[in-house]
Amino acid sequence: MKLNSFLKKIDMFTLLVFLAVVFLIFLGFWQIDRANEKKSIIEGLSSNPKRMSLVDLRDEALVGYEKIVLTGGYWSPEKFIKKNVVKDNQLGSQIYRLYCQEDICVIVNVGWVSMSQITTLKDESVNLTKLEGVVRVLPYVMIREKMPLSYFKGFGMIVSLDKSFVSLLTGKEIVNYEMLLDQSLTNYQQLTTIPKVSVARHYGYAIQFYLLALVLVIGYIYLKK
Repeated sequence: MKLNSFLKKIDMFTLLVFLAVVFLIFLGFWQIDRANEKKSIIEGLSSNPKRMSLVDLRDEALVGYEKIVLTGGYWSPEKFIKKNVVKDNQLGSQIYRLYCQEDICVIVNVGWVSMSQITTLKDESVNLTKLEGVVRVLPYVMIREKMPLSYFKGFGMIVSLDKSFVSLLTGKEIVNYEMLLDQSLTNYQQLTTIPKVSVARHYGYAIQFYLLALVLVIGYIYLKK
C-alpha cells in the first residue's frame, strides 16, 4: 500500500528527471571504463613483445592490443584474401594466413596489396619462422562465411574473419585473436593502423556527464520549491 501511495505521488516530470540523471551517471561510468580500456592498450603497445605460445594466447583474456612473438610453429596451407578493401583511397586486398602450433592456430593479418599488385601476388610470409606483431580480439562477425570458397591464385576469398568457419574448414582450433604482422617482415602494407589513444578525454567526458546530472538534480529541486 505504501509503495502504491508513493508511486501515485510521482509525476511524469519527476520520473523523466530521475531517468535522465541515472542515464547520465551511467554514461559517466561508461567513459571511465573506456579510459581503463585505453590504458590497457597503451600499456600493451608500449611494452616489449611478449614471447608466448598459442596455448598461452588462447588462455589469455586480452581486452586491447598486445605485442607478442611466436616461434616454433608452422604455416597452415590455407590462405585467405579479402578483396575490395580500401586503403588511402586505393582499392586492394587484405591477405590472411594461419600460423599454427600443433592443432591450435591464429589468424595472421599479413598485410594489404593494391589492385595493381594483385595480379603478381606472391606469398611473402612463407619463409617467416619468427612472427612478431600485435594481437587483438577478433571482431564480431555479421556475415557468416559459406562453403565452398571460391579461390584466387590459391587464396580462398572471404568476406569476414569468421572463426567458426575457418575452424570447420581446417579442422583446427582457432584462437579468438587476430595477429597484425609487423609490416617490416614483408613487403605488404599494413591496412590496420595501431590507434593513437587518448585517455584524458574520457575522464573529461565522464566529468561532463556527472556535472550534467548534478545540474539536473539542482534544477529539479529549485523548480519543486
